[in-house]
Amino acid sequence: MPSSPPSRPPNPGKPKVHHVEEWLADQGPTSLENSALLCERHHTKVHHGFRVERQPDGTWRTYRPDGTEILIHQPLRT
Repeated sequence: MPSSPPSRPPNPGKPKVHHVEEWLADQGPTSLENSALLCERHHTKVHHGFRVERQPDGTWRTYRPDGTEILIHQPLRT
């Protein structure tokens, strides 16, 4: 998830560490492997239905509450 829309300069504030596998509900470990560093806005979103998943190759995928993946397309080169 980007930290700000393209029209605004990034202002992520203090980053928040998110437990990908929830530590309270699912006893997810506190470890680097189970962590995602998110800006405050996006950390709040993942606690309100959005989801982040780390892939085996180390890349991330993000999903809306309805389960659809959020895709960020590369700009076209001219």
